[in-house]
Amino acid sequence: KFSFTIAPPFWKTWWFRLLILLLVVALIYGYIRYRVFKLNREKNELEEKVRLRTVELREEKAKVEQANLELEKLSLVASETDNAVFILDPGGKLIWVNAGFTRLTGLTMQELLDARKGEGDFLATSTDSNAKLRMEQAVRTNTSVQYESSLPSANGDTIWVQSTLTPILDKQGNLRNIVIIDSNITERKLAEEKVRQLNADLESQVAARTRELATANESLQIENIEHIKTAEQLKVINSELDTFVYRASHDLKGPLASLIGLINIAGMELGDNIVAVRYLGLMDKASKRLDGILIDLIEATQVKQRTVERIEIDATALAAGIAEQVRQATDMKDAELLLDIPAGLKLHTDETLLTAILQNFLSNALKYRDKSKEVARAKLSITADQAFVTIAISDNGIGIANDMQHRVFDMFYRGSHQTGGSGLGLYIVKQAAEKLGGTVSLESKLGEGTTMTARLPVL
Repeated sequence: KFSFTIAPPFWKTWWFRLLILLLVVALIYGYIRYRVFKLNREKNELEEKVRLRTVELREEKAKVEQANLELEKLSLVASETDNAVFILDPGGKLIWVNAGFTRLTGLTMQELLDARKGEGDFLATSTDSNAKLRMEQAVRTNTSVQYESSLPSANGDTIWVQSTLTPILDKQGNLRNIVIIDSNITERKLAEEKVRQLNADLESQVAARTRELATANESLQIENIEHIKTAEQLKVINSELDTFVYRASHDLKGPLASLIGLINIAGMELGDNIVAVRYLGLMDKASKRLDGILIDLIEATQVKQRTVERIEIDATALAAGIAEQVRQATDMKDAELLLDIPAGLKLHTDETLLTAILQNFLSNALKYRDKSKEVARAKLSITADQAFVTIAISDNGIGIANDMQHRVFDMFYRGSHQTGGSGLGLYIVKQAAEKLGGTVSLESKLGEGTTMTARLPVL
């Protein structure tokens, strides 16, 4: 007798159902753990973002506080300065003036606008007809520009000013404001007018004197007497003029040195104030350029008035010392400067005048270097025979155009605006050479270089 038991399918068994239940529970538990983990990670990321944003906000707050402090300082400077400060919107409308303007002119902002006929384009009503074009140039190049103009005053007088116009751009390069600083130059303009009047009077006097000489030209003896008298007068005038230039230059150097020192102190005090530091940099550059001009004027006067004192000079030692000084002064430490001087060469001449020739020859060669060339090169040679001492310097600089070469030894003439020189260097060379009874000459080709030569007689 047989019996059979038919087992149910495994998916209907209790253990399979228990297994499914456990699996479902495990999945639910795993999902919950995953969600908790993800939420914790998102929480941590959010906390980190909040922390970083908090740091950024604190830094921005510090920057804003610092900027406000700098603005307070700048506002204090603008309020206390004797210069007039104007702020215009991008359309050229005047929106603010400082108290210095009122102290300078006796007018308020509204009175100025009334005098300028309205509140439209402030620059369009400037006494400088090119002020608008200058503003456009300043915005295009993002630099300051200077020009002369005039302001009305409460008493009806005209106040001449030198205006410095500076565009203020935002981070995107768009014009945000225009700042104009006016410095009072009325006394200078009046002095210039007085000088012009004096020149006109002098020309009139010279013309009258010429007519007198023509009338008195009846006899050779009278003509000679008048010529000698005129020559003596001119000699006295030139001597007095040289003395005036020398003393005036000396008297100006003291205040100028103080001004440069104050600019440096102000630069250290202002710290990170970029706008103010830029203005101070422009002032410092202009002051140092003026200082260089005064030094050259003093040297030119000393050369003209000097009495020649001949002593024995070691040419090699003198040239080497001057070359190093010029290299340092012109910040051309990488320039290749070759000295071609016979060993033991002794010159019997005036040391001060010879130094002036060598110093200005070398300085001129290094200042007017050709920036397109990798290395600035200059060669100084000194030779002597029984009759002449020949000093020649050759360089690979920018060269001098043919139509300018006859003027390079003129006073205050500059053949190039590459440097901020005074235009007196080669004039001093010519004066020193002539004082020693010599001559100077040059050969130059534009874009290739220049050779200058001084020939001094051996006495």
